[in-house]
Amino acid sequence: MVYGLIGNPVSHSLSPIMQNTAFKKTGHPHKYHLFKVSENEVEKAVLGADALGFGGLNVTIPHKEAAYRVCDTHDGDAMAAEAVNTIKFNDEIKGYNTDITGARRAVEQKIEPPIKAVIVGAGGAARGVCIALKDTSNEIVILNRTVSKANKLKKQIENKGCSVTSGGLDQLERELVDADLLVNATPLGMEPDTNKTIATEKTLHQELTVFDLVYRPRDTRLLREASSVGAETIDGVEMLVQQGAASFKIWTGIEPPTDSMREVVVKELEK
Repeated sequence: MVYGLIGNPVSHSLSPIMQNTAFKKTGHPHKYHLFKVSENEVEKAVLGADALGFGGLNVTIPHKEAAYRVCDTHDGDAMAAEAVNTIKFNDEIKGYNTDITGARRAVEQKIEPPIKAVIVGAGGAARGVCIALKDTSNEIVILNRTVSKANKLKKQIENKGCSVTSGGLDQLERELVDADLLVNATPLGMEPDTNKTIATEKTLHQELTVFDLVYRPRDTRLLREASSVGAETIDGVEMLVQQGAASFKIWTGIEPPTDSMREVVVKELEK
């Protein structure tokens, strides 16, 4: 059976090596491929994959909202985000959001609820993290360079069950004093600008867990600054692997070989 990723661009994706490794490890003869799809062709691509007998799809930017609208039904996380990154074809086209699952699992491995979480960023990644954390946080603080975007995300999230505030990056140092978790949901620190960071050791502390969604490079400056003060860290690879593992289980119904998936991703990033 065929699975794949639709998006634009897709050539950089680590999903094929991760999912094909998982299929091989579990004895499935499935194959996972990349499909570059333009924004006005998302519906045709999803319906075409269904008609051709694909088992399922992953969806990456900028198509997650468009793919949501094509699906017949959705899981709870997809409904909350109004975006899907995983589709399963059966008697219906069902959309899931395992980006949220991945963020939730990555954090749960490191930190006990309830927590105060500070999220830097206000785009789709930040929205997913906020939804992932709403059930285990008593306070979420959304900070962004453009304050109006942070305020907009706050309004979208605040009815989801926990206290939510928003503001500008000038509030970061103050909010981190009693925070349990800091999440970088921006591209800052991504290749080639690897010397950039949302925070340094001057504002971080050892009671923090610092989660950077960037995974190129895996060891970002933010994570190095966090480690230097004794803070726990979560790299972007963990979220990538956990969302991929969740997609695999949705498609196959069996437990994913998460360790093997993580290992192959790390090796690929080290090349």
